[in-house]
Amino acid sequence: MINTTNYENVKGEVSGAFLYGIINAFYELNSIFDVGLNLPRVNIEEWYPYSLFIETIESIEKSQPSEELMFQAGIHFIRAWYNDGPGKEMIHSTLDWIHAHDASGGYNSVVRGGTRNEIGWSVMKFFDEEKGIAVYENVMPLYGKFLQGLFYGGCMIFDDVEYVNVFIDEHPYEENPVFIKTMVTVHYRIKPKDSVIDLEEKIDKLELGDKLDLDSREIESLIWRYKSLKISKKISDNYNRQINSILAKSISCIQELSITDGLTNLFNRRHFDRIFPKEINLSKRKNQLLCFAILDVDFFKLYNDTYGHLAGDQVLISIADVLKKHLKRADDYCFRLGGEEFGIILHTESVEHSLNFVRTILKAIENMRIAHKCNKTSPYVTVSIGVACEYADKIKDGDDFYKQADELLYKAKENGRNRVEAVGC
Repeated sequence: MINTTNYENVKGEVSGAFLYGIINAFYELNSIFDVGLNLPRVNIEEWYPYSLFIETIESIEKSQPSEELMFQAGIHFIRAWYNDGPGKEMIHSTLDWIHAHDASGGYNSVVRGGTRNEIGWSVMKFFDEEKGIAVYENVMPLYGKFLQGLFYGGCMIFDDVEYVNVFIDEHPYEENPVFIKTMVTVHYRIKPKDSVIDLEEKIDKLELGDKLDLDSREIESLIWRYKSLKISKKISDNYNRQINSILAKSISCIQELSITDGLTNLFNRRHFDRIFPKEINLSKRKNQLLCFAILDVDFFKLYNDTYGHLAGDQVLISIADVLKKHLKRADDYCFRLGGEEFGIILHTESVEHSLNFVRTILKAIENMRIAHKCNKTSPYVTVSIGVACEYADKIKDGDDFYKQADELLYKAKENGRNRVEAVGC
């Protein structure tokens, strides 16, 4: 449940069915919300504090800021209201929908218990049936793009209009800062009743090679339909672009998560197993020297037993930060191989250069001065490192190269820890 303490003084109630409809409208967008999105569970038969309505809209806006998605959510909401809610009993044509907001009738059926300035309103301010223009004043927490989609979707429910377009102009509402004042202008054109049947029949019967005989009113009607179709296509294209963008970002995020260690944000063992043979083959093609180092935290089990696992996790994070700080070249990699063990792949100019680099990392980790009273080689956290360096054409396979570095790591531990052991060409 969303915390409503920020709006303790907000009066009024909101229908659970209305709140559910808004929440569901966003979930049906087929877009992926942020993990932190916190929406309430509501019973459609109950009424809830109006403050929950405000908090819900704010939570949605923060996680789904796209105006195109806000617009589509408004369309989804009104379609669900008509198809699955009370809409079919309340409106039977586009003109019914236009007049449903004459005097806050629709809005006041889902909010209650406060004055206009406490719960808001929606009222028609201007209407010209002949010109097909209706203007509404909306003062409520709902964002303008959502209302634009709601009014557009309501006009598109029925097949009795040949043109619809909706414009908005929104501003803060000074008398109540939790509200937005949105002026919604609807332009619409009702299909001419006396000619629409003939036009539909002519279109249905039209075959390739036929000559279409239309009078001026029918031509005008087709032009307005075409204009409306262009608007509809633009709306659809904008929505698809947003969904594709969200999908691409989500796929990228999933891929990144699949190769990243959750604690240290270094590459994980899975990614190492995929990258390691590729880097060896790349070095063979370029006849490069390749170095692979394995780091292991000295007496890490004793550290965890003494300081606790949370402190141990922080040590691993700190070591990962040192590695990321020092490895800046695009073709160098660092990994958490598992537990307290880390790996480094270096494309290097010489064995001496690699050893100097690794020794710099060794000292940088000790120089963090993280207390470790059970470390027999230093009062601080240290690591032992094994480094294998070979020209790639001398490397038999990845397992052999890995084993070489691992054996050197074991030698570093045997020889007193907090040191580097290496062998190279």
